Amino acid sequence: MKTKYFESLIVIFTVFTVVACHKNAASPGGAPPVLPTPPTVTSVFPDTGAYNTIVSISGTNFNPNLVNDIVSFNGVSAIVDSASATQLKVVVPKGSGTGNIKISVGGLSTNGPVFHYVYTYVVSTLAGSGQGFMDGNGTSAKFYRPYGIAIDTAGNLVVADSYNNAIRKITPDGTVSTIAGTGVSGYQDGLAKNAQFSFPKGVRFDSNNNLIIADGYNNRIRKLTTINDSVTTIAGSGSSGIANGKASSASFVYPNNTAVDSAENIYVGDASSLLRKISNDSVYTLLNGQNTSPQFLEIFDLALDKNNNIILVDGGSKVYKITSAGLVSVVAGNAVFGFADGPAASASFSTTAGLAIDANGNILIADEGNFRIRKITPEGIVTTIAGNGTSGYVDGPASSAEFQDPVNIAIDKTGNIYVSEALYNRVRKISAY
Repeated sequence: MKTKYFESLIVIFTVFTVVACHKNAASPGGAPPVLPTPPTVTSVFPDTGAYNTIVSISGTNFNPNLVNDIVSFNGVSAIVDSASATQLKVVVPKGSGTGNIKISVGGLSTNGPVFHYVYTYVVSTLAGSGQGFMDGNGTSAKFYRPYGIAIDTAGNLVVADSYNNAIRKITPDGTVSTIAGTGVSGYQDGLAKNAQFSFPKGVRFDSNNNLIIADGYNNRIRKLTTINDSVTTIAGSGSSGIANGKASSASFVYPNNTAVDSAENIYVGDASSLLRKISNDSVYTLLNGQNTSPQFLEIFDLALDKNNNIILVDGGSKVYKITSAGLVSVVAGNAVFGFADGPAASASFSTTAGLAIDANGNILIADEGNFRIRKITPEGIVTTIAGNGTSGYVDGPASSAEFQDPVNIAIDKTGNIYVSEALYNRVRKISAY
């Protein structure tokens, strides 16, 4: 009888305890549940570096089991080398670029400071081994004064092989083929294999992956349509001049290159100082460079930045910007032919021949007279990416590489840079790491 009595007391006590605990947990006056806290970052050192740099990230709430700490630089996943509750040592990932460091632990994330990525560049020869007209792989192929270059959506490089009067294609592995032109100077539209050009100078892709060609000695702007593999004339009567009007009757003076905006308007730079625009089957002068301040010479190359400003080079010592309102300013260059890196206003160039704009807004310049490839950051700082200033042909680390006459530039999606060298009849690649 006593045993049953005590068993009843135990049951009552257990129920009371459970109920009491439940009320205590649910009660506003009870102790709140412990919630996980996100990681914090107090410092990053160094905050600038290249691929494989070890970065120490100090903070709180990291997981000593490093597999639970997820770190990325500018959205690119990084390897965590070691971890404690207050410090992570992380390897900078290849090609991450400049951007915020992000740390996630247990599903909770925080954004750290900006890490400034420093690219390492190596120069190699993608294709070409001297003057000639030959398809093939890598250095077995031959060009004759390659000028304009552009990259299609599949990562193929297209080259205006000027003295061969042809348009060539280079695949990412370096295989060269001829995609338009017979090799004979002339003027003929139609199927790409039968089309004729006369010293084609510049190439650009529009938003539909059609190739816009500045056909120099024909004084025309042509289009290679990818759907039916045919060449048509967009504008130009063939006469050398500066006449505006209907596209078919307008005239150009040896067009060097073009830029194409998202609305398929085409901007043309030629041997005159005029900046022209082709829109709605009409050609008109957008800007007379001799009647502006500052003035510029022959327009060698041009490109549109993300704000639809036109960036151009004129074979001189400056880089220019033209807004949609027609306001002209100097992006970089002190008007003295020479070589000097540093703040844009005091930097020096010599014969600016080609340009390209990368995904981060950096402007890359083919500085032909200095035998170098230069970069202008959005903050207005000029640096040298490749070339030691000596005229020659040397592959290898960018700082010791040599160029002879870099005339045009293209950039792929991963930041690799391609340079055409007209007199050396080669296309070089500057790999970015």
